[in-house]
Amino acid sequence: MKSNSINITVHKIDTPYLVGPVDIFELWSQGKHILIDTGPPTQTATDYLNKHIDLSTLDYLLVTHCHPDHYGLAQYILDHSPAKLILAHVDGLLAELFPQRIEFLTQTFSSLGIPEDFLGPFKQLLPKFQGDIPFPRHYQRLEDSEQLLSDLGIHWMACPGHSQSDIIFTFEGQAVTGDVLLRNIFSAPLLDMDLTRGEGRFSNYNAYCESLRKLHGLRNTQVRPSHNDWILGVDEQILFYCHKIIQRSQKIEPLFGERGTIYEILERLFPDLIKTPFKFYVKTGELYFLLDYLNEPERLHQSLEHLGLREALGV
Repeated sequence: MKSNSINITVHKIDTPYLVGPVDIFELWSQGKHILIDTGPPTQTATDYLNKHIDLSTLDYLLVTHCHPDHYGLAQYILDHSPAKLILAHVDGLLAELFPQRIEFLTQTFSSLGIPEDFLGPFKQLLPKFQGDIPFPRHYQRLEDSEQLLSDLGIHWMACPGHSQSDIIFTFEGQAVTGDVLLRNIFSAPLLDMDLTRGEGRFSNYNAYCESLRKLHGLRNTQVRPSHNDWILGVDEQILFYCHKIIQRSQKIEPLFGERGTIYEILERLFPDLIKTPFKFYVKTGELYFLLDYLNEPERLHQSLEHLGLREALGV
């Protein structure tokens, strides 16, 4: 008789990114071997997988979101295991619409008043953002796999804001939250084209406000974030994140009152940022997020009210 209990092993893998090590999660459920996230596309991570995880028995690979430290070895795992990849449809669009995304980002940054001597190197950087990582050639849509995962005791919900997918997987009172809930870390809301529309800018802010309303269901779970081992609590982390939104928005609001361009404002806030194109990209996404809040603060406030947290934040 098979046990209904899900066994979980947490693997911590070093990454070359500022965020530090990433946790990936190995599960056994109903006799099936499952991995959530992969680690980055590095030799160190590859060696770790081969040493610590029996890829020959892997049945399913799940991904919280397609950022390099979370899905970077997906194709490697598919090439070296019998695993089936289950991926959110919107993440599949990342590769399908890659040329359009690069065109969108190029046009967006060209419109920000960036000097041409910086714009050239920045344009060269853009294709490297995910483009150099082999994207999985075959996958099964998460949206079509609900019954399969339910039979394994695993459920999921989409909580976009940091990325356009940001999937949270829950099972037996535990929640693997990817980058949605990180202890005292303001997860960068990354700038990108709206993949479902195939045009325009994806509003991380609007998405985050909607996602907030779902997070109350995690209050009684053990949250397993991807970049630190624990959080104080769901409410505490939400309040930390929203406090940062308000604090940083108050800092930039006077600068926009002076009618500065986004580039000029970033240059004033971070004088050395132009030397690091990727950080400039990250901060630009954050700035758009904060501008959206300043234009429509009540959207966030109403989500906090839905959670019973508006008064605690004082808005």
